[in-house]
Amino acid sequence: MNSSRYPQRFRVYGNCFYTARRILVLTAILFFLFSFHQTSAQVVINEIHYDPDLATNLVEFVELYNAGIETVDLSGWSLRDGIAYQFPDQTVLPADAYLVIAQNVNAVAIKYSISRALILGPFAGRLDNDGERIELTAADGRVIDRVEYALGFPWPTVGDPVSASQPGSGYSIQLVNPTFDNDLGGSWRSNPPTPAKRNVGYAENIPPHIRQVRHKPEQPRSHQTVTITAKVTDPDGVRSVILHYQAVDAGQYIHLNDAAYRSNWTDLPMRDDGSAGDAIAGDSIYTVQLPANLQVHRRLMRYRITVTDSGGYSLKVPYTDDPQPNFAYFVYDGVPEWVGAVRPGVTPDVTYRTDVLSSLPVYHLITSKSEAEKCTWLDQFMHNEYVYTGTLVYGAQVFDHVWFRARGGTWRYAMGKNMWKFNFNRGHALQAHDNFGRPYDVKWDKLNLGANIQQRDYWHRGEQGMFESVGFKLFNLAGLESCHTNFVHFRIIDEEHEDGRLNAAHPPLTSSGTQYDGDFWGLYLATEQPDRRFLKEHGLPDGNLYKMENGTGEIRNQSPTGAIDKSDLNDFMRNYSQRPSEQWWRQNVDLERYYNYLCIVEAIHQYDISYGKNYYYFLNPETNRWHQIAWDLDLTWADNMFGSGQDPFKQAGILNHEGIRIEFQSRLREIRDLLYNSDQTNQLIDEYAAFIFNPNDQSFVDADRAMWDYHWVMSDQARRQGYKNRDGKSGQGEFYKIAPTKDFAGMVKIMKDYVVSRGQWIDRTYLNDANIPATPTLVAAASNDFSREALTFQCSPFSDPQGNNTFAAMKWRIAEVDPDSRPVTQTPSNEQILIPASSRWNYFKGREEPSTPRSAWRLESFDDSGWLEGSMPIGYGENFLSTTLSDMRNNYTTFYVRKVFEVEIPADIGRLTAQVAFDDGFNMWINGVHVASDSVTSDELPYNAVSLQRADNNNYIEYRLPDPSRYLVVGRNVIALQVLNVNLGSSSDCFVDVRLVATLGDDDPDAGSEGTGFRKRTQPGKLEIHPLWESEELTAFQNQITIPPAVVTAGHTYRVRVRMKDNTGRWSHWSAPVQFDARESENTLALLDHLRVTELMYNPLDGNQFEFVELHNTHPSALLTLDGVCFANGIDFTFAEGTVIPPGGYLLVTPAGTESEKAAFRAQYGLDSFVSLVGPYSGKLANEGEQITLKLSRDGQDILSFEYGDGMGWPQAVDGAGHSLVPLDAAVAGEGNGVFRFPR
Repeated sequence: MNSSRYPQRFRVYGNCFYTARRILVLTAILFFLFSFHQTSAQVVINEIHYDPDLATNLVEFVELYNAGIETVDLSGWSLRDGIAYQFPDQTVLPADAYLVIAQNVNAVAIKYSISRALILGPFAGRLDNDGERIELTAADGRVIDRVEYALGFPWPTVGDPVSASQPGSGYSIQLVNPTFDNDLGGSWRSNPPTPAKRNVGYAENIPPHIRQVRHKPEQPRSHQTVTITAKVTDPDGVRSVILHYQAVDAGQYIHLNDAAYRSNWTDLPMRDDGSAGDAIAGDSIYTVQLPANLQVHRRLMRYRITVTDSGGYSLKVPYTDDPQPNFAYFVYDGVPEWVGAVRPGVTPDVTYRTDVLSSLPVYHLITSKSEAEKCTWLDQFMHNEYVYTGTLVYGAQVFDHVWFRARGGTWRYAMGKNMWKFNFNRGHALQAHDNFGRPYDVKWDKLNLGANIQQRDYWHRGEQGMFESVGFKLFNLAGLESCHTNFVHFRIIDEEHEDGRLNAAHPPLTSSGTQYDGDFWGLYLATEQPDRRFLKEHGLPDGNLYKMENGTGEIRNQSPTGAIDKSDLNDFMRNYSQRPSEQWWRQNVDLERYYNYLCIVEAIHQYDISYGKNYYYFLNPETNRWHQIAWDLDLTWADNMFGSGQDPFKQAGILNHEGIRIEFQSRLREIRDLLYNSDQTNQLIDEYAAFIFNPNDQSFVDADRAMWDYHWVMSDQARRQGYKNRDGKSGQGEFYKIAPTKDFAGMVKIMKDYVVSRGQWIDRTYLNDANIPATPTLVAAASNDFSREALTFQCSPFSDPQGNNTFAAMKWRIAEVDPDSRPVTQTPSNEQILIPASSRWNYFKGREEPSTPRSAWRLESFDDSGWLEGSMPIGYGENFLSTTLSDMRNNYTTFYVRKVFEVEIPADIGRLTAQVAFDDGFNMWINGVHVASDSVTSDELPYNAVSLQRADNNNYIEYRLPDPSRYLVVGRNVIALQVLNVNLGSSSDCFVDVRLVATLGDDDPDAGSEGTGFRKRTQPGKLEIHPLWESEELTAFQNQITIPPAVVTAGHTYRVRVRMKDNTGRWSHWSAPVQFDARESENTLALLDHLRVTELMYNPLDGNQFEFVELHNTHPSALLTLDGVCFANGIDFTFAEGTVIPPGGYLLVTPAGTESEKAAFRAQYGLDSFVSLVGPYSGKLANEGEQITLKLSRDGQDILSFEYGDGMGWPQAVDGAGHSLVPLDAAVAGEGNGVFRFPR
């Protein structure tokens, strides 16, 4: 409760009056101010050039014009809000003159050939391309003029060149006449910039202003009347307002360039006479109602409005500069049920309910059937131009005449279910929302829709967008700005019927419409576009951003001050390719972000980055350092995915520099401790899965599978009919094949298993450093009862294998976590190497089958004494091979390897992992049981077979083998591999290298929580990677810390950790956490319930030294301890340790500090010596009133906060007449005498 709203609740004494002299003085002041305002108000903001179409043209400007008859002194005036500029002294603007305030004075002067004497600047900041407020203020702060411009109706649309062949020709927005209201969009027009000159579109009269165009309901349903209104004004009077509408039915789409678009319009008059749906006559709100019979399910309704004034001046809106030349709404009755079978004719039909299909945001593309099918299947257009048009609908947002194309690289048309990309018209950006329905801060002008379907030959079809969505989130959580994503339900209206079974066939593939031929297109992933808006959304400066493809970059954001010829990128790449020094890396690369990037690259196996693609380079113009931005994460979360993972920096030896390597390992160690583990990442996986999956009911992923697993376009025949351009990537019946449970839950389990196995690989490969400091242990101090005021923790002494005198620093942290989070125990896995690297193997050249029958060679009993013997790696065409098959090329495509290994107790092995480096494919058996393969079509292949595709995996890929109890035996076991080349003669290499590792005991030694389960959340879960508080790097050892109470909230769950660093820069692991639920102390609860302000003296009769605030403890038996409690608003005072108020007692807070000041205070009010006084506080209680806030601590929770005043309705006798302010007895119902429960 804000007590300033309830001044009648205080006692009132005395009165106040103005003398005649005061009135005369006030009148004179008002006359002066009015005269000054009349002169200065003639200065107007007359032209704004806020979005030059060439980013490197630094020619943004704001033009002022003096429309008055006198010169105006602008000394000390300012432009503020959108930009900042203060006019220097002696700046004057003569009557009928212009003054330009520029982003860059020279650039504006040169481009527009005007005198520098007419230009001031530079201003600070940038004019926002989407619109913002600009204020012109006088030296005393008064607002002289204010314009809040916007991009698009009712404002002009600018930002594009006049034509693509004329870069730099973009328009500004210009006030038609300086006497018109420049805060109305209709007073402005887009024209070629005219700084310091009369605007091109100057006119004495213009057509009526039209704005506030609305239709209600915003999302009409069938048979609803739609009311369209517009505010139209003109000083000459409005002659007519005419609505033109066009109905576009499903299956009969009208494109912008169709003749029907120009002709098929119906006119209706709009009225302002209080009839025919108009609410109020004469209020300038013109109305028309479109009858209910026009509203038909799935119909697009377009409309335009023409306004004409009494003089015949006419205007049609949207304006001619708007690339969407009409308004629109979409009539829709909601998503219907959809009936589909996983395999029609074999599995039963399932009716997917409306609530399931509506559980995701729905995006509709409305277009013609030819446009839709040419885009996604038939044209196979591999360029990046947008050549197809339609209408995209999301909620109430209708984006008419939007451009789209297929997206993707080599496999753009190979999958059957392909990806889409939309380019929104200028002034019509998409307001997208995250998975929780929260709007992103910055609108999107491009929309990427991922198809959420995995390539068949990588086995993981059915992860349905989880790999990319969780991957991008991990990058963001690790501290690398990355794309936002959210799941969407995509529908296409391109035929008459919503039910595909009623639509046309696709002969010869189908003889009639099918379940696949309706509006439902399934599950897609909306992905943010890395561009200028991405940089703004993620708080990055406006720097050069390059999308990397084929070893070079294409500009995706041009910095105003950046290179325009890629010379910055080319220089950077040339320099790092020369394997530069550590100092060069530190000067030119944002290493902190690189470490974050590489941590998640390794965590999710984003290895398809080795060939100069699938990432962006960003040059920060403020630091002049580069870093990567992640892109294209579909082939991740499995070791068999494509690529070697050698990002360009690794290839250039960045990790060969010890200092950089140590820093990266420390960050990777931290990511493992706080994020990439089976507690925190499992929680994230479950959070994302729950958006599309419900294990106890129908789920969206089920409908998506039924749509695409046996879709006719996934068949081989569809490729032969021209619907796809590649073999091997689509295929029918491929969903969930790799999951043991053959369902989406099994795919989620694969991701969780991968976190464990990949985490262990990271620990072995990168973090196996014997020199890191020991992981400290942490306990809660004995006094710690986990109340907010007693969060004290103690840690073990520093310990380092390099010597305990190597301590350099330590850090403490606290983070909030979900209540059901369970910490991962940091214990080394108990591993046994069954087959080490470089072992000797028996091998057989594949000129014929190695045995009869073909499978005999895979068994332990097979006699391989006639085979050759050599050390791994074995093959040809690489310089690291130990055994070279010099005759393989052009002679045979396969070779076979076998090795015997011993196992003492198979039951002790919880997990078996094969680590394989290979080129190009293999099948693997243990004791005749097939356990792994990669890049092959079958586990039964002849000696002259070839691999499915080219693979160049020079690094080990881990394969978690099936349950070892199925095939391992006591004693001798045999592992056997068939290795395949991609072809007989043109392949330059083929090899294999194998290690076999057993994990003893628990199958998941790294296991923490299995996650929170598939529980759909309303807001994101709490993850430990986000600290609520961190100490500085403490360079002196400190074995105890007290967490500031303000950072925690009672009833929430937290983790505290500590880590330590040695003098080589190595950080230890973070300690195992202390996890606890915070609570309030008894004293805090008592303070919140029983501490009151019961009297306030803010304007004493005899001087400010006699101000005071009276506090009262209303508790009948409890003592209140005020240690650290403080006044934070109004006055500033922190109560010293040991300050108490007894039960029922009072305490006076005063400005008195010395003993003599306290004695004078007591004498003023006749107080005995036993009355408690504390002070002095700083500041004073404002005589005009202010906010008073009392807090538990400087950064803590409010105990009470209220506002007092001296205006109308407030007691006047307290304002300098010797009275204090106290609450009325009835201030709060149910409270006792003199008590006021202030809000907290």
